[in-house]
Amino acid sequence: MEKPGHFSAAINNYEHFKPSTFAAGVQQPTGLLAVRLIIGETQEEAERLAMPMRVSFKQRRKDNIMPQYLPTPEEAIELMGGLLPAETTPWPAYIIGSPERIKTVVGRMLSETGATELMVQDVIHDTELRMRNYELLAKTFEL
Repeated sequence: MEKPGHFSAAINNYEHFKPSTFAAGVQQPTGLLAVRLIIGETQEEAERLAMPMRVSFKQRRKDNIMPQYLPTPEEAIELMGGLLPAETTPWPAYIIGSPERIKTVVGRMLSETGATELMVQDVIHDTELRMRNYELLAKTFEL
């Protein structure tokens, strides 16, 4: 499975960890997995909610600047010429899916990396939908 290029350097640092000499310092290495993630009740809902994020990052790559506002999912679908399906690669740039898919993909990534923490970045245009994203994520992982 192809992992991101920076993954190897991070694991190398982890494997060569040296405990802090200070009493309050870190004594054991911990791994943090940071992902872009959108979860929906269904795969289709997640793909729809992810469209503003996908438009935003596409514009960022093209213009080297983040757009000033996030489009709604409907505007993003129109800008992209239709709804884009989620990536199915083992290490997707965006993890998009139903609770079952998210649990499978994130669980595998955590297992493969040995990470003990997960940091999630979402790019959701609406605050209520963003909160729902995190509530559904917490429910999925029984947090």
